[in-house]
Amino acid sequence: MKKINILALLLITALLFSSTQLLARSSAVVYSQNYQIDQDLDLNAVASLFGDSRDLYDFERRLNDPFYQISNLDLNRDGHVDYLRVIETVEANLHLIVIQAIIGKRRYQDIATIEVYKNHRRTYVQVIGNTYIYGPNYIIEPIYSYIPEIFRLFWKPRYYRPYYSNYRWRHYPSYYRPWRPVPVPYYHRHIRKHISHGNSYRYTKHRRAKYPRKVHNRVKRNDYAKKYPNRSYKRRTNHKKSIKQRDRDRNRTYKHKKRVKKTDHRPVKRSTTPKTKRYNSVNRSTEQKRKTSNSAHRSTVKQVEKSRTRSRSENKHKTRDRKDMKKPIRPTNRHIKRQEIQKRSVIRERKQ
Repeated sequence: MKKINILALLLITALLFSSTQLLARSSAVVYSQNYQIDQDLDLNAVASLFGDSRDLYDFERRLNDPFYQISNLDLNRDGHVDYLRVIETVEANLHLIVIQAIIGKRRYQDIATIEVYKNHRRTYVQVIGNTYIYGPNYIIEPIYSYIPEIFRLFWKPRYYRPYYSNYRWRHYPSYYRPWRPVPVPYYHRHIRKHISHGNSYRYTKHRRAKYPRKVHNRVKRNDYAKKYPNRSYKRRTNHKKSIKQRDRDRNRTYKHKKRVKKTDHRPVKRSTTPKTKRYNSVNRSTEQKRKTSNSAHRSTVKQVEKSRTRSRSENKHKTRDRKDMKKPIRPTNRHIKRQEIQKRSVIRERKQ
């Protein structure tokens, strides 16, 4: 009896363990990991948020607000979107703002930089993607339909203190609640709502500011790129295809191919007879008839051309176009006076 009880207990425990595993598998959700990191954060949306924000603290809050869900980046692949912190450095007329993702303890990765440069009483804004994520020369220059409020903070105060985010790994603000990443097509549909269409976004290959790399090196962090060098933009995509995809994403339209002039290719009538002709009497006679008809046609054409006489209008038209013919000059008052003076002089000489 004791053996039977022990076996029954073992069977019950095994059934319970298997049922718990089945429940855990059914409740688990699989999230697809996207290797195209450049599609997980739209820099057009970042540029529009920067123009709408009051200051850099407000800009950081909007980037990480779970209501907006601007970012879809999950670099450390823990199943949650990474927190984006904002750091600023200043050098003369340049305010360089760096957006970094917090990956782990004392580990950060640069994602994009915003360069606000003032030149001749005009401010330029350029959002530049990191070369590791977005590839080389990925620069967006937004042109706002209004003057953003954040410009007043940059240029008005005499003593300006650059903004530096104090948040780090597992020390986030109270409003931040991590959310799950979504597939790329769902993210693109969602992010269109947060791009203000009143502004225009221009893509360039040149930077406005002078010596921005020296300023950027003060705060630059590329811990993720050092750990995973094989996941760079060049390794992720082919060079030829990547340029086409980038242009399609930037302009939202396909590039029109150059139109090639179509030539009229007329079909050549090939003779049904074989190459080795048999010169029978019938073939010879037909060839002679063709030759005589062609010669008669040519002779008639020549006779018509010779017999054709030029009309007066044609002759006049040709004489006008000749270069040798001098056009008659209309006499002016000066010419008439000179002629009269010459006549008088000739008459006086004869009288004498």
